[in-house]
Amino acid sequence: MSESLILIVDEHDNPIGAASKEEAWREGLWHRIVHVVVEDEQGRILLQKRSKRMELQPGRWTDSASGHVDAAEAYETAARREYCEELGQTECGELTELGMRTQQSESEGRKLNRFHKYYRARVRNEDFVPNIQETEVDKVMWVTVRKLHDLADNNRDEVTASVPFIAEKYYPL
Repeated sequence: MSESLILIVDEHDNPIGAASKEEAWREGLWHRIVHVVVEDEQGRILLQKRSKRMELQPGRWTDSASGHVDAAEAYETAARREYCEELGQTECGELTELGMRTQQSESEGRKLNRFHKYYRARVRNEDFVPNIQETEVDKVMWVTVRKLHDLADNNRDEVTASVPFIAEKYYPL
């Protein structure tokens, strides 16, 4: 089975081609990542613990669902796909765009030049039962905004960079 290609963009987020994740990481090609933050009726946020089998940041807590934007795919389409795949849902309802950030970093020998777009999905507890994709997600947990900040501030080695970002930007105390 061949790996799917991800969308490659220029430094202004304009699509310019496609490549494998490995090529993008090796060459430092700009690409897109989507994040979905699931929030329940009580204002709690669903976090997922990345599978220990993941290539980047295995075993860390992160936002509800996230992933690469595939070649010829729009941000929102990718967000819906990741939500359904990782959380075992057939649909994700309305997504609210929260915002974007850029990232230029290196992690585990990979050059990560990325545009991150964040979305919120609000769910009703009685309608939402996560059925996690075990190849990517070990488990999920609901956290209060205070607990989100506690993880972001005091457990940096247990979370991805998204947790402090969403805590500060979208869920300030």
